[in-house]
Amino acid sequence: MRPEFKVSQTALSDTISVSCNICGSVKSHIRSTVDRYGLPVNSVICKECGLIYLNPMMTQNAYWRFYASGEYRKLLNAFKKPVTPDESYSQSVDFGIRIAKVIGPFLHDGLTVEVGSSRGGILHGLKKAKDTIIPLGVEPSIEEAEYAIAKGIPTQKTIIEELSDSVNDVKNILSVRSLNHMVDPTRFLDYTKKHLSDDGRLFIIVLDFMKFCLRNKAFISQIDHPYMFFPDTLRQLVEKCGFKINLCEVRGAYIYLYAQRACESKIRVRKKTRSYALTRIFLSELALRPEFDTHRHFLGPQ
Repeated sequence: MRPEFKVSQTALSDTISVSCNICGSVKSHIRSTVDRYGLPVNSVICKECGLIYLNPMMTQNAYWRFYASGEYRKLLNAFKKPVTPDESYSQSVDFGIRIAKVIGPFLHDGLTVEVGSSRGGILHGLKKAKDTIIPLGVEPSIEEAEYAIAKGIPTQKTIIEELSDSVNDVKNILSVRSLNHMVDPTRFLDYTKKHLSDDGRLFIIVLDFMKFCLRNKAFISQIDHPYMFFPDTLRQLVEKCGFKINLCEVRGAYIYLYAQRACESKIRVRKKTRSYALTRIFLSELALRPEFDTHRHFLGPQ
């Protein structure tokens, strides 16, 4: 039986209906109406490009309060084995060292900004692996940002859309396990281009939703993940925003993507792409598997 936990009704009622963040279509169908925490959340699939997202979703201000107030961590701790801030930081340092083995050869020397940097562990791990980077975190949670600062990782207590204009000529911008938490990934990528140097590099590491479903043997969305990506939909999003993708591969549970500026204008997204067909085929095949629970939408304590 799942633990009782309720996100504030103010947050749940402060929502907005959105169109597809990749192709702009409003054509979609509802895949589930309850998230992993048992909250009333609609997950939809775009009928044009296959992107899976929440609709309606909480507004930017509602999500800001959700993270800044610590409510997000309380929700996670109600469903997962709680970890102390020190344990979380140590795990992130180890993950930073591991991902450096993949992206390290492509990282420029110089200012390296991580968006959604939490307690700074990943930046610390990257710094240990590549000492020539200059880390800067961007984190809306006041408690986590202050923890990072205390650990020696300079951190701005904000989101990238509010990042100071004085932070420019950035050599590397990283989104590690945070892109699916954003209300508007396209807006994030636009701001990324604004702050990156001409030869700057973008690195995205995000949960592969396909593998997540396979591992849990169910379609499981969650209120803190407004978007759910497959490699194909992630590619479409990044290319649409004018980036050239140099690497996009799945390693373990995550998609690793490395890109650079391609052009100033956005690339037009072709509608009725193969992604929608692939998404439907994947979900249909899962539903036919005897071990796949089409009615289980939320997870119990882990």
